[in-house]
Amino acid sequence: MFGQALYAYQHRELKQQEIATICQWIERCSCWEHSDDLSKIYATVVEENPNWMVPEIHSAYPQETADYINRKVLAIATLAWSAATEKLDKADKARLNAARRTARSMNR
Repeated sequence: MFGQALYAYQHRELKQQEIATICQWIERCSCWEHSDDLSKIYATVVEENPNWMVPEIHSAYPQETADYINRKVLAIATLAWSAATEKLDKADKARLNAARRTARSMNR
């Protein structure tokens, strides 16, 4: 059954709730075939929604991540913004939120 679900999700566009559910499946993955299928799904999600990986990258590259967020202040989707900034310290997060508000008001 797990293999059928993996196959089905590999071949269609996923909604955010489905992505959140699938991200938890790594804990249930117990064989190479399923691992490969799950990796294909994760790779597709990252290609289509790179901003969802920002918090994970921040752990290894905090300065580069902050620079990326600063450059992409308008490009990061609203749904991804809180995830992208969640690991930043309060001062950096406040500064970026202010920059995002300013940039949005200028684009209206």
